[in-house]
Amino acid sequence: MPTPTNPYSARSQTFVAGAQVASAVLNAIQDGIIAVGVEMAARIIERVEGYTATGNKTDSPAPDSTGACTTWIEKSTNGTNEVVLDTYLDWRDRMVVFTGYCNTSSDYIPGGAQDDDIQHKYLADGAAAASASAVHYFAYTRDGGTGPAVSWEPAVGGWGTEVVLIYARSGDGALCLKKVSHAADPDIFVVGEVRCSPVQNHY
Repeated sequence: MPTPTNPYSARSQTFVAGAQVASAVLNAIQDGIIAVGVEMAARIIERVEGYTATGNKTDSPAPDSTGACTTWIEKSTNGTNEVVLDTYLDWRDRMVVFTGYCNTSSDYIPGGAQDDDIQHKYLADGAAAASASAVHYFAYTRDGGTGPAVSWEPAVGGWGTEVVLIYARSGDGALCLKKVSHAADPDIFVVGEVRCSPVQNHY
């Protein structure tokens, strides 16, 4: 990460007690404090939220420099109804990564009867894994909708293949969850992390 520049790294003059200070000097001091504060805040945002690689900043159109985000979700699909996960951010026109798992039982969510088994080992334990799937998926949301969505197909024990979608809603960019219709399908409980890039400025 580049070191923040500071045009006010040395004193321009020294004041003594009782001396008058011109308003222009006082204003310059304030401007310097503000300038350094703004740059420090921008660097902190890059560190905390993530940022666009310098090699991509020359793209046309150029992506936003900052604005990446991470959120955690714990939600049931509620059948094939659309479930809103997040409205804090506009999730459209971003690259999105989901890492987590889905299960047909509410026992395997935080606070559930089997929440001590929420771990990768449980998900990889043969028969136990038949009702759950560990998931890592990447997608670009474009201008929203369930087409270019984060999706996966967990093998869910007696129900065959289930398809669950995480996507940016086209109307307002809300992050949403729903399940594709399937005969005799159960609700799916989803727990995990969703990360996104800064806005790519293509839509």
